[in-house]
Amino acid sequence: MTFFKFLIIFSLLAINSAVSACQLSVHIVSYPPLAIPPNTAFNQSNQWQGTNFSYLDALFKQAKCDYTLIDAPFGRGINLLERGQIDMTLNFSKTPEREQYFQFIGPHREEKILLATPRWRFPPISTWQELEQADAHFIWQTGAYYGENMEELVSDQSNFKGTISYQSDNEVMIDLVARKRADGFFVESDFLSFHQQYDQRYQQLSANPLIINSEPVYFAFSKSSVDQATFERFERAFDTLKEQGMWQRLEANAVNTLLQQLLDQPKN
Repeated sequence: MTFFKFLIIFSLLAINSAVSACQLSVHIVSYPPLAIPPNTAFNQSNQWQGTNFSYLDALFKQAKCDYTLIDAPFGRGINLLERGQIDMTLNFSKTPEREQYFQFIGPHREEKILLATPRWRFPPISTWQELEQADAHFIWQTGAYYGENMEELVSDQSNFKGTISYQSDNEVMIDLVARKRADGFFVESDFLSFHQQYDQRYQQLSANPLIINSEPVYFAFSKSSVDQATFERFERAFDTLKEQGMWQRLEANAVNTLLQQLLDQPKN
């Protein structure tokens, strides 16, 4: 009897240990207001801040897991995720190509991509035909997905009069536009509106009326490193939070909550 009691206790301890050992690595990249590095102009604390962490904290708490952050440029981060050197990311568009490497949970929010250009450069672009005919140099973030219309536009070089270059760093993008070495870049709407409140360079830009892409984005888990049991654990956690209305509340309030947190920071 004593031996069987020992086996039961040992099994329970093993299960508890497995539960407590649940920890994934999460790809993060500086992209205010979604993710703001510590000890920077926008974030004077010693920890990352941003709306991403409202979503991550909710999901991981419900799944009873922990996470560590890995900071890497967007394109490199995707490569690390594909190889299983990073376990998951968020705000990820679902495409057939990406489904070869990732399992998706969600969506958790809606993402809107705009074209930001200097106010003086040319008349506002309102249609795909106007974008197609724009004799301009636009910057595409390395590894980003901007929807089927953009994919078709850049693949048909016979009709597209502009040029596209690729950059991974948003600071490089805004610098190139400020120095008139590029005419604009594609950008997430929250990122643009956030920076227009604080950065004079962005205040010189306007969002064109044409919405480049608007679609739901997901949590993405690497097939190379996240086993099916762990994935299903997060799937159940997501569904529970969805039933509670968590994702809808976060999307409605996350940016305003973050701005208030930043305003409440002690000033140096």
